[in-house]
Amino acid sequence: MGVFNMSTKTHVELLPLIEFLNFKASSTEYALRSHVKGNIVVPLSGASTRSKVKLEQGHRGYDMLTLYTLLPLDGRRQIAVLRLLGQMSGAAAVIGIDLKADDRIASTRLRALGSFGLFMTGPGDGENPAFTTIILYGKGITDTFQTVEHLRKGILLKLDLEEARNELSLPDQDIVVEANTRVA
Repeated sequence: MGVFNMSTKTHVELLPLIEFLNFKASSTEYALRSHVKGNIVVPLSGASTRSKVKLEQGHRGYDMLTLYTLLPLDGRRQIAVLRLLGQMSGAAAVIGIDLKADDRIASTRLRALGSFGLFMTGPGDGENPAFTTIILYGKGITDTFQTVEHLRKGILLKLDLEEARNELSLPDQDIVVEANTRVA
């Protein structure tokens, strides 16, 4: 969703989640990501069509907001596949998402290169969530192509798919990213 403030003043508004195309009033929880600031707000409840999020835009400010479904991972954790980061059309690149909750593996098939993002909620008291193995085309990749950011309500994994493909001479076809997770 594109949000623009053409006013000469800062504008603050409560934005109903029902305004997002993929919102469904159910027990589903969501993560909201700002394209401009990169902030991630979690969890947002889909339990009511009256659920809202506070939005503040400065003078002539803009943002692209994307609502992602939080998928259950292990009974305590949730994961959101953020698609390609830094590209307004990054969501269009994803062909499929498969979550194997028992094995704590998120598998995503996509058709574009760039910075791919996964967000996992946590940590809880005394827990240390982490992505342990990242697999491209069936091959584990090194930390060289990974960046992990510890956020207030979880961790964000960024994978540089283009750099990995170029350096590792990976085939030019649909990309399959598998992310194994653990909570210690």
